[in-house]
Formats: sequence, C-alpha cells, structure tokens
Amino acid sequence: MLAIQDYQMSEHVGGSWREALEGLSAEDRAGLIQELGISSKNFLRWERGEVIPHYEHVLLLSRLLTPARRLILIEGLAKVQPRYQTMADEARRSFVHNSIPAPFYEVILDACTHACLDLRFRAASLLAMQQITQLLDPLKEGCLVSLFRCTPPSSNGRVCTLYHVGSLGTVECQSPVKEILFVGKRSLIGQSIVQRKPVLFEAEKDGHPIIAWYLKEALVSLIALPLQMTDLGIGGALCVGSTCHAFFTPERIDLLQKYACLLVHAIPQNELYLDVDLQSIPPVTEQRFFLDDLRRTDAPPTDLLPEEMHTRFLRLAERTLLAHSSGFVP
Repeated sequence: MLAIQDYQMSEHVGGSWREALEGLSAEDRAGLIQELGISSKNFLRWERGEVIPHYEHVLLLSRLLTPARRLILIEGLAKVQPRYQTMADEARRSFVHNSIPAPFYEVILDACTHACLDLRFRAASLLAMQQITQLLDPLKEGCLVSLFRCTPPSSNGRVCTLYHVGSLGTVECQSPVKEILFVGKRSLIGQSIVQRKPVLFEAEKDGHPIIAWYLKEALVSLIALPLQMTDLGIGGALCVGSTCHAFFTPERIDLLQKYACLLVHAIPQNELYLDVDLQSIPPVTEQRFFLDDLRRTDAPPTDLLPEEMHTRFLRLAERTLLAHSSGFVP
C-alpha cells in the first residue's frame, strides 16, 4: 500500500472532482482500490469529499479512469488546487467528445420538418460551427470552422465550384469575411469533393502553413469533408483548420464526420448534385479583384426576389472566375 497521506479537509470539499468517482460499478470501484493500493475506507472519504487525493494518487487515477472521468477529476481539482491547472489544460486539449450535443439533433429535425429552405441550413450550420469550435478548441488555441455549398449549376446542370457560406472560430482575423469566396478542384475542399472522402493537410508533411488573407495566424492542420448523401449527391463541404500540428486525431475526424453526415440533411434535396465536375479557378487572393469589378458593372433586374438575385450573382461570379482561370497555374 502506498505510504502517502491525503490532504485533510476541515469541511467537505465541494469541488466537482468527486463526480469522477460517482456511479462506478462495484467491480470498477474494487479494481481502482486495488490498483491504487489504498483502503476502501480511504476511497470512501474521497467519494464523500472529506479529503483530496494526494498528487501521486491523482496521477494514478488519471491513468486508470476513462477519459471523460479523468477530465472531470482534473478540472475539478484545478479549481481547488492551482498545481493541477496545467494538467487540466492538457486534459481538455486531448479530450474529444465522441457524441454530438443533443441540441444539434433538435435543429436538424426541425430543419427537416419546416418549409423555410433557406433558413434551415443557416440555423444548422451556425450551431454546427459553434459546437465544433467549442468541442475541438476549448482552450481557444486557434481553430477555424468553415462551410461551403455547391454553386447552383447553370444550364448544363453541372457543378463547377463551391462558394463560402460562413466561418466561425477562435483564430484571430485581420478583417471579417463578408465577400462571397469560391473554391475549385485545386483547393483542399475541392479535393474532398473530387475524392468523395475527407482530405487532410498537415503543413509539416504536405507543405507550407496556409495563411488566408483574412487571418493573422497560419493554419498548420486542416481537414475538408464532403457533405454528401448516398444516391442523392453532394451539397457542399465542411472545412476545419487548426494552428496546432497533428491536430486531427481519429477521434476528432470521427466527430467531424458525424457533423457532416447530419448537416447534409439540412440541405434541400434539389440542391444535392450528382453531376459534379469541379474546375480550376483563380486563388482566393485574386478573386476579390474580379468579383469587385463584377459588382460595380452588374445591373441585376429589379423584379427578382432576393434569393433569385443571390443565385444569379453566384452564377455570374462563377462564370467570371472560370473565364479567368487559364491565367493561373496550380
């Protein structure tokens, strides 16, 4: 048995760290007591909050408990003993929720049962970006979540580009992204559409960090996932970037795939496309010049509804970028 004394408390400790020991089965409880080398009486005092486990016991517990219980233990202890703050930060950084919070399912169900097609994707995408940011980057070290939709095809019915519909994250921006931006087949997002699967980018292995014109920090880990439904087609893509190297563990990728599978249900079925043939277009840094010029010279009909004007502009912008794509090399 370890000859280590726990920290005695004059009153019961109200810290949430005790929740890490609640609800254990009799078998798991007995196993922990044996592995820790303590008496059942001492373990009971932990459960009651009469004493705080000694540092050596905490280290053992953190290895024996499940990741979720470990996070509760260390975060709770950090509230009463600052020495555990570094461990708590690391626990939050490494812990990945394996399930999507319930409110997102409610939004998706609501989206699928209401007729306002435009608003339902906006609501789902905003909540998804908020939740992904909170789940993947609780310490706000630098994460950017972006969503893209297929540009409505012209008369040939073929999707040639995707356009940016929104971003949210903890990466500091030089300026807000207000313009509509497009991506083609040479982008990471485009490759996820071409390959019909998640595509990863790691700066250490695949090239230089990606610094978007509107960001102050470089993204060194990125992943793009298609929003697709079997037999119905593709509606867009989800892209997440981080300032941390090797950020996308299998657990994080699995979580993002769950979001991608749900988000596609918020896209109207007539905006899912089977005929997708992405083309090369000028890089984002060059697009602003062409699109600003288009905004100055275009005179849309006055009898169009807002959604019709939006679709018209997307098609005109895409046509403009495709016409200038030959001047840019991959």
